[in-house]
Amino acid sequence: MLSYTELLAKVYEDENVELILDSLGCHSISYEQCGNLITCARPEGDNKRSVQIKNNEDLRACIQTRGVSGNLFDVVAYINDVSLHDAKSYIMNVCQYNENTKYIEHPLAWLNKVKKKRKSYNFDYNINLLDEKILNQYIYGDIKQYNKDNVSTSTLLEYHIGFDTITQRITTPIYDIYGNLSGVKGRATREQDMDYKFLYLYKTDQSKTFFNYYRAKKYCIAKQEVIVVESEKSVMQAYEFGVYNILAIGCMLLFKPN
Repeated sequence: MLSYTELLAKVYEDENVELILDSLGCHSISYEQCGNLITCARPEGDNKRSVQIKNNEDLRACIQTRGVSGNLFDVVAYINDVSLHDAKSYIMNVCQYNENTKYIEHPLAWLNKVKKKRKSYNFDYNINLLDEKILNQYIYGDIKQYNKDNVSTSTLLEYHIGFDTITQRITTPIYDIYGNLSGVKGRATREQDMDYKFLYLYKTDQSKTFFNYYRAKKYCIAKQEVIVVESEKSVMQAYEFGVYNILAIGCMLLFKPN
């Protein structure tokens, strides 16, 4: 039989909080703080934020207009006017759990504990922007180095991958998180340039963006999953196979040993 703590964790993992609130007759259910807070009104209430539940494994909760605080059990107990024991039975029934139901901790649950300890801070995402017209100076079409790595010409055109005849470099436009052009990276094609295989023809602050972020954001949200790779080319190779929830850091990750 699930303990109280395990039941709360399982309800959270199975994303059943909204199901329970709906079964209680609560209405105007909404997600705030990037999904970290669930709010709603009591069955007979008109305050749409009366009930507030932290959307994590503890499911800490309160009914602000009634001075109720605790967790999801306390909300159910108050609205149904029952004991905590009966509230637990109610939740088990709504979620169709039984005495054989077990809670298996998600393998990435440890990240939630890290998240709780993480300090928040304001970050300035603003970077210098470029006029899209600068991309007109490059040639677009087949690029053999990419085609041989299973990146089609249509995908190259989709990502505006070009070629600069002056520097003899393959050009990759870099966009900020809002989809504005902020830089252009050049990849060397000549042997004499390989000491600087990658350099910026138009420099940008790489630390403030991910390659493909503005395209991938909606897919990452829909799948609740983000795939992070090193190179821009990997993003385009994934695009060929219909994988869109993918970002690139655009540089190598180097770890210095202790």
